[in-house]
Amino acid sequence: MPTSDGVLAVMMPAYNEERTVELAIMRVLARPEVGEVIVVDDGSSDNTWQLLTELATRDSRIRVFRQPENQGKGAAVRRAIREVQCQYAIVQDADLELDPDDYAALLKPLLEGRSDAVFGSRAFRITDFRSLVQTVGNRGITLAANLMFWGRVEDMSTCYKLLPSDLWKSLPLNAMRFEIDVEVTAQLLRRGRRIINVPIRYQPRTMAQGKKIRMRDGLQVMGYLMRLRFSADPKTAQGAHHGPAGGPE
Repeated sequence: MPTSDGVLAVMMPAYNEERTVELAIMRVLARPEVGEVIVVDDGSSDNTWQLLTELATRDSRIRVFRQPENQGKGAAVRRAIREVQCQYAIVQDADLELDPDDYAALLKPLLEGRSDAVFGSRAFRITDFRSLVQTVGNRGITLAANLMFWGRVEDMSTCYKLLPSDLWKSLPLNAMRFEIDVEVTAQLLRRGRRIINVPIRYQPRTMAQGKKIRMRDGLQVMGYLMRLRFSADPKTAQGAHHGPAGGPE
């Protein structure tokens, strides 16, 4: 199997993540698979950008970019895709809900030529009403995507989507917010790409800790999924953007 050292670009959207972004970057850079970390500050109003610029002076693998205003996770990911230089790329939120130690397992099917894309599959724990709503919502949207596009995806909303960089760059993405996950999934399934699901660790954070996705985002994602399904050309389903953009999940 080809070596995995330095082949992975990590695309990290960040919005008001001064509490966690430095630790997230350090955890990512500790992985031998990582060749570059591309952080896009999505118009943060805290000290996130100051921290990023300082970190970038310490390690040439860290490349930082700033959106002129808060536009949303999808816009930040699309900006990062344009900057990718490594052979493969994955999205990593700056909140460390997901564990970079899973990169090796996610890369394996691609390096072995068994898939065109790999999705990390989270195991949801139901501990209260909010986690129940999140779990039901995620399962419902994932089921809808599979039915509409004849897929076998286990977790459509997962942040961990690992693709060859040239495939990332070939996708005509328009999403501005959390619907970026729907758009990537739908376009891969439409093209008949082989997606393998790999179990990953998941430690959800609370709203008090900075989690930004809300129920309205789930409803917008479902509406966006419907537009993608019934659009002849995926480029015609423009990204929904209503109200403040928010940041990564």
